[in-house]
Amino acid sequence: MVARPAVLWFAPAFALLIAVNAVAARRHADRTLAVLAYFTGSLLYVKTMIRNRGDRAYRWTSVGYHAVAAAVGAAVGAAVAWPLGVLGGALLVRAAWLPRTSLTPKQVGLLEVIPVAGLLVGLPLLFG
Repeated sequence: MVARPAVLWFAPAFALLIAVNAVAARRHADRTLAVLAYFTGSLLYVKTMIRNRGDRAYRWTSVGYHAVAAAVGAAVGAAVAWPLGVLGGALLVRAAWLPRTSLTPKQVGLLEVIPVAGLLVGLPLLFG
């Protein structure tokens, strides 16, 4: 945050995710596994897109992680909440395709709002 204060513009979206998770934990409908999966994938994706752009090992680690997460999301989503399966597939496509583009860090951050919104929609369906 010190090096790039502009990332604070994304704090409200992430604060909303944390608030949803806190409310769910209070109701004993914990969403921690899904939120952890999203943030882990997001970390790998952003490192692939910004800090480690062009690093094939990071890219394939990100794609591999997203493939496993998409498969798990599809399995869980098919049984309980299909939006999580769709979101997992979309995140896999994002991890595989977007590193081939010349998006700027700002564009990468702005696009990240879309999966956060998808997660906010999918989690209540999964955990009621």
